[in-house]
Amino acid sequence: MFRIVSSLVFVFVGIAAFAQPQPEKLKQVADGRLQEARASWWGFDAADSTKSLQAAIDSKVPKLIVDTMPTPWIVEPLRLTSDQEIVFEKDCIVQAKRGAFKGKSDSLLTIVSQKNVALRGEKGATLRMWIDDYHAAPYEAAEWRHGINIKSSENIVVEGLTIADSGGDGIYLGVAKRGVPCKNIRIADVVCDNNNRQGISVISAEKLLIENTIMKNTKGTAPKAGIDFEPNHPSEVLIDCVMKNCVTENNGGCGYAFYLVNMHRSSTPISVRIESCVSSGDASSAFAFSTGNAPDETVRGTVEVVGCRFEKSGDSGIFVRSKPTAGVALSFDNIVVDRCGGKPDTPAIRLTAGVHDESPVGNVYFRSVSVIDPTDRPFFDYKDGTRFGLGLENVDGTIEVDRNGRKSLHKIDAAWIQERFPVRVLKRIPQFELSGVPFVPLREQSGDDNQSVPLLRSRNRGEFWFYAEKGSPLRFTFQQGQVGRYSGEERKVKFTAPSGKGIPLPNLKFKEDTDYQLDRVPETGVYRFNVDVGANWVGLKKTNRPVVLAGIPRDVHLISTRGEFFFFVPEGTKEFGVRVSGEGAERVKASLFDPSGNEVWSADDIEEVVPFEGSAPGVWKIVFDKPTHGTFEDFYLSLVGIPPLLGFSPDLLLKP
Repeated sequence: MFRIVSSLVFVFVGIAAFAQPQPEKLKQVADGRLQEARASWWGFDAADSTKSLQAAIDSKVPKLIVDTMPTPWIVEPLRLTSDQEIVFEKDCIVQAKRGAFKGKSDSLLTIVSQKNVALRGEKGATLRMWIDDYHAAPYEAAEWRHGINIKSSENIVVEGLTIADSGGDGIYLGVAKRGVPCKNIRIADVVCDNNNRQGISVISAEKLLIENTIMKNTKGTAPKAGIDFEPNHPSEVLIDCVMKNCVTENNGGCGYAFYLVNMHRSSTPISVRIESCVSSGDASSAFAFSTGNAPDETVRGTVEVVGCRFEKSGDSGIFVRSKPTAGVALSFDNIVVDRCGGKPDTPAIRLTAGVHDESPVGNVYFRSVSVIDPTDRPFFDYKDGTRFGLGLENVDGTIEVDRNGRKSLHKIDAAWIQERFPVRVLKRIPQFELSGVPFVPLREQSGDDNQSVPLLRSRNRGEFWFYAEKGSPLRFTFQQGQVGRYSGEERKVKFTAPSGKGIPLPNLKFKEDTDYQLDRVPETGVYRFNVDVGANWVGLKKTNRPVVLAGIPRDVHLISTRGEFFFFVPEGTKEFGVRVSGEGAERVKASLFDPSGNEVWSADDIEEVVPFEGSAPGVWKIVFDKPTHGTFEDFYLSLVGIPPLLGFSPDLLLKP
């Protein structure tokens, strides 16, 4: 009896660990006699079923059933094919192989340039990865290890599945070929849980329907939204995109995010409708919307938000940034904003103009919006972060405010806006014309040894100007630092001589120092070091020659930078301006000292633009520090009427 029981146990364990292929069944599939097959016919190995499951997919059987096995289907990245329905049985689990997925864009399931693919999950069917593993060695930091990666594909259905723990998005809808969007996509009854970057990312889609879908617990790499509509190129589209009866919940970023700054006036007008959806407990805004602002940099179209409820978000329930009146028409109909804004001064509804905006913010309509907020604070706010002042235009509607049962109705129109948010007028001082102006050191240099400089973190990109004489050595050290959990990589550097001739330099490393050295420079004059670091920052650490950070083409964009920095006002300057601004809840403290060392201006908790005008020539000092209130992260400095060059010490400055 003991031997029989042992034998039975051995057989059971064997079935759990391994299933043999069934050649006769496979032959019938290959001959076309069977239009439906089970994945286990190709075999099952509890340690790694990649080959068998990929072979089942590659058979092109019209209907493939992925069986529920005693253990998950452990797989490396799988690629799907056209004209196939895949059904995942009740409680079936397809799980990423641990230690695999080393490629930055290795996704669990990938659909590229395919048609007529359906992924259907029965109750409990799950696609699962290993989110925490991908944030540590031996993995390179990346945000593209998606659960389901769909690019330039048509007639795709994803329904009834839970997609969890990916190293990127639960579902990604993008392009494999420029100009070819995902088309006719339906996502229904899906749960995207605990993914790294987004529950769902929509990069380019035409005729998209997402319904009865939950996007929750996104954490890891920004933006960390429930869903993010974010085209990467003006040619990409958001046409006839509809969400119905969806929920975003407890995400590390926004619930419903629209980041449309890469779309332009040349882009196809967008059309999106968010209907009967909920955001609950998302850490940032429940609904956030941003576009380009300049006339040629803003997309047109319509976005309708209807019958939705936004509750308990950490930031404003509705946040609209930089959207100009000539851009998308954005409307909110029958919306409830309930107890949103985790801080006492955060309004339920917030509109802002960014530092580089050129057009008034507007074309936003609130039709029967209800704000429930027990905290006594403004329910609506507008912040103007521009250098010269812009107002709101074409913003109207009705907003009812419920404060602990006491209700008030507010009619939003031009008069209401003007009374509360009058246009702030700043003196317009022309920019200093740099074209054709040579620059030289302000002071004579004493030696060639490298010296450390205060760490000035330039966000997104940096252009640094070095002065060197022909035949002399030029040495400097840069660092590329990480912001939050944004991914990073080595970045190409553009380095040009005074004549404009390019000089090759090694890539800028990520999260470590990069040393550069030219033993003998070929010309006398200004050498320009230019690098784009994406969402991260670049900072100079050491130099042996005069150097400045150039605030071109617009402003100096800094992040978490403290310390003393300097700029030069040439003789004969009639007037110049210094503009300092924060970004939303991100603020800074700044103080300004004239050439005699006297403090002439200081401001704390700077959010909107704070201006200063002066005329005295010489070396000025500006000091940045943490604000008393708010977050110390992104802020901007604009120097107008003088060379927009920020220096690290008076001895290293350049002058025209």
